[in-house]
Amino acid sequence: MNALLLSLVLAPAAFAGVVTEDDIAAWVGELAPQIEAETGRTFVEVPTVEIQDRATLRSLAPSGFGRTFGPAEEVEFEVALEGSFAMYLPGLQRIFVVKESVEYAFARMLDQQDTLAPFVRCAVAHELVHTLVDQRVRAEPTTSADGLRTMNEGVATFVGDRLCPVRRARSLNRSFLGMDGLSSADPREPASQRYGFAERYLRMVHASRGWLAVWAAVADPPPLAV
Repeated sequence: MNALLLSLVLAPAAFAGVVTEDDIAAWVGELAPQIEAETGRTFVEVPTVEIQDRATLRSLAPSGFGRTFGPAEEVEFEVALEGSFAMYLPGLQRIFVVKESVEYAFARMLDQQDTLAPFVRCAVAHELVHTLVDQRVRAEPTTSADGLRTMNEGVATFVGDRLCPVRRARSLNRSFLGMDGLSSADPREPASQRYGFAERYLRMVHASRGWLAVWAAVADPPPLAV
């Protein structure tokens, strides 16, 4: 049995001792007020965060998103689920750390275990910002779903990065989000490139005009983000 295969077999038991739901609850207790202080917005309700497997998340998706997916949406959800380390389900007001994703990361990061917990913490911070956007941002009637999603990912990455103190964990988080390469506003490009564009755009807006302007851009994205 090769080293990677062995590590994948051992990962579930080992991972359980590296990141626990008690750890996650402590992170949320730290992160929620930090996000509020950073952004000037307060949570209506701080969501619970738990570790859950993909099969359970598939069963929760209809109630989590308030509808049954059509074929195209189901494929989109599966792609997101396979590539996510944490996921916010707005209909449940809960965030889920995806068990299999983090187990796989644990298996691939045996030589840098001190990075794994901070990395998962970064993912939780990202999803907490999504929760805040869901609770506090009311999109303009003319805002497209794609534009809102793009800016939502941009602001979650921007804030999540600022609250992700371990440089290696921050780098890994951006890599897994697909934001460590090119960025583009072109809707024909991969979503990760548009999200990277949104994060850079919002960073510049914040530097020049502050958080009120950032929230205005999230609620009513500029044409390039649509």
